[in-house]
Amino acid sequence: MKRNPDFWKKAIASGKVFAVESSHGSLRFAEMTLEDDKVYLYHLQDREIPPSAYIIKHSEALRVLDKNSTMAFLDLEWDGSFKGRVHISLSPDTPLAQQFRILCTGDQGPTYAQTKIFQVWGKGRDFEYILGGDYMSNDGSGNTALMEGLDLSDPVYQKVNEAGAVWTDHSTKSAQFCIITGKGLACIHSGVFGKVKDGMNVLRSAVERIKRVNDVMVVKCGIILPL
Repeated sequence: MKRNPDFWKKAIASGKVFAVESSHGSLRFAEMTLEDDKVYLYHLQDREIPPSAYIIKHSEALRVLDKNSTMAFLDLEWDGSFKGRVHISLSPDTPLAQQFRILCTGDQGPTYAQTKIFQVWGKGRDFEYILGGDYMSNDGSGNTALMEGLDLSDPVYQKVNEAGAVWTDHSTKSAQFCIITGKGLACIHSGVFGKVKDGMNVLRSAVERIKRVNDVMVVKCGIILPL
C-alpha cells in the first residue's frame, strides 16, 4: 500500500478495494470493507469486481496483520437471511489458530464460507456447544485438517471451560471447531485456540434454530485488519 492511509481508508469505505490472489493461472478476489472504523477482509472467492476497483495483493493485505491479536469473524444465516456476525479472538500464533485464520481467509483454497453448523451437543444444558467447520463433507464426517502433526495437548493451547471458548477435540478433524454456548463444559478441554468476543447472542439464537444439518450456515467469513 504505497498510497497514504487516508486514501486507502476512503477507498475501502467506498467498496472499491479488493485483495487479489493468483494460483495456478486463476485469480481470486477478497472483498474489503470499512465497518465501525475497522477493515474487514473477507474470504477469497471467484467473483466479478467493478472495473474501477483498486487491487492490492492478498499477501500485502495480510502483511499488516498482528499475529498476536488476530480477530476473525463468521457471518451466520438461517431462514434465508443474514442474522448476525460472530467475532473470534484467536490465540497468539498457534498452529490451530493459524489453521482457523487460513480457513477464514481461504489462503489455501478451502474456506468456512458456505459451511454448516452441523450439530449441537447438550442443547439447553450447561455443557452445550455447537460444531461446525467441515468444509469437505459439511456434515461432520469430513477429514478436514489442513495441517499435519497437530498436538492438541501442547501447552501452547489454553485449557478453559467457559462460554465462548473455541476449541477442537480431534487432531485429524481439527479444522472442525466447537464453540461453547452453554455456561461451560463439565470438564476442562485442551485444544482451545480462541474466544468469542462478540456475537454470543447470535450463536445462542442459532442453537434454537438448529434442527437439521442445513438450518444454520456460515455465509461469509474473514479477518479484521488494523488500519
